[in-house]
Amino acid sequence: MHGLVLLTVLALVAGCANSLSHEELAWQAAGEPKLSGAAAPTAAAGRLGAEPGGTVISVVPSTSSRQPAGAPAAGTASTPSRTNTKAVPVDGATGPTKHSPAIAAPSATGATGPAVATGSAPAVCTAARSPIVIGAVGQLTGPLGAAFIGGIHAVQAWLAEQNAAGGPGCHPVKYIIADDGGDPARHLALVRRLVEQDHVIAMLFQTALLTGEASQNYLESKGIPVIGQEGGELEVSDSPIYFNHATSGAPLFDFTAIAGGRVAKVKGLTKVGTLTCQEVVACKTADDAWASNAPKMGLQVVYRGRASLLNVDFTSQCLAAKNAGVQVLGLAFESTGIHRIAQSCASVGYKPLLVCTSVQSTPDFATDPNLEGIVVAEPLLPWFLTDRPAIKQYQTILRQYAPGLAFDSSSINGWTAALLFSRAGAAFAADTVTSDGIRQALGTIRNDDLGGLTYPLSFTPGKPQVQRACGWIVQVRGGAFTSDGQRFCG
Repeated sequence: MHGLVLLTVLALVAGCANSLSHEELAWQAAGEPKLSGAAAPTAAAGRLGAEPGGTVISVVPSTSSRQPAGAPAAGTASTPSRTNTKAVPVDGATGPTKHSPAIAAPSATGATGPAVATGSAPAVCTAARSPIVIGAVGQLTGPLGAAFIGGIHAVQAWLAEQNAAGGPGCHPVKYIIADDGGDPARHLALVRRLVEQDHVIAMLFQTALLTGEASQNYLESKGIPVIGQEGGELEVSDSPIYFNHATSGAPLFDFTAIAGGRVAKVKGLTKVGTLTCQEVVACKTADDAWASNAPKMGLQVVYRGRASLLNVDFTSQCLAAKNAGVQVLGLAFESTGIHRIAQSCASVGYKPLLVCTSVQSTPDFATDPNLEGIVVAEPLLPWFLTDRPAIKQYQTILRQYAPGLAFDSSSINGWTAALLFSRAGAAFAADTVTSDGIRQALGTIRNDDLGGLTYPLSFTPGKPQVQRACGWIVQVRGGAFTSDGQRFCG
């Protein structure tokens, strides 16, 4: 019975509730798919289609010399409808906003070089070199897919800009992605297919929250680097093939508890509770993170609740937390569950300070009155701080190559993963780009914050990345996402 329930949950969360329209999933042999909002693939970036058996596949062409149909020139586009955001102090913030340094490009060895626009397309190549094939397998549809797909499309937009000029190091790039439906066995089979049949040499921005562990041993055996993921995967901390572009896995949940605790202490709130999902291992890790970090901040954990991702109503959990005196409620659910939790608590007159991780948030948080004041722990420079050069560039390229794609925590996540991939300069300098070359090039990175988008990253060839619990505090205040723009580490 437990297995049946789990399979039902995985189907509902990851696959069956398809967040993409039939038109967007239809394979088109000619022409470009219609763009329709944040979930739409970019015209220059590739086509998203369903193969026999329901597997969703998208391929970014290895060459592209034109920008998306109807896309205005960079810097002249009118901004699509987006959630209101602004830069203001978060609750408890002190001191002025600190501006990030100029964006710096890597040298051929991966070291930080002169201040230039990281991610900008290189000079147009006069002759193409051998192509690079990269991929990603994970949850692309359903509620989780809806939270992750913006990052995939941001990667596509970055690659489209690169390919328009010939690709990194004049190597055109093909990007193949596949939806595993939340099934670990299917995930491994698709990863094997991409590596053995499609000759993928690296994975870029895996969105395999439910399934990533299934392919770890295989990818290690093949030496395939995994560059960036959605943030919640736990296996990324103990293997040298994973190159995380921001605080990820267990450290991300530690950072979430620390971010919530900072806001709570300034407000004079001391009693903490947690409400986490039952079906995903990462939810248990999030619960444990609060239990271990709260006492260090002078906070007392008085309630630890669990519930199913299938729950429609959370009134009983809200009442239990309220009766326990919980003032700060740490959550580990997907975004629609967080909306339902907030609604259930509001229905019984209970309004704790809610805290969640960025990967669990979506733009509609800002327009839900029940989520006013929620703390979102963001491991990346907030996507709306347009006074920062790195954010200006991200928004400019997305307007040009992914018009209609939302500026949000998902798209900035994928975008930053793509910028980390760009740091493999020494690999791109070779006539043929290999998995080993990419791993070695990224392994030379020292204290690179990707132009202020993340904390200073460092890697050591052949060893797991040592991560830090770092990021920014984002809050919903007055119907908008807000932040003081100050990065801190726990």
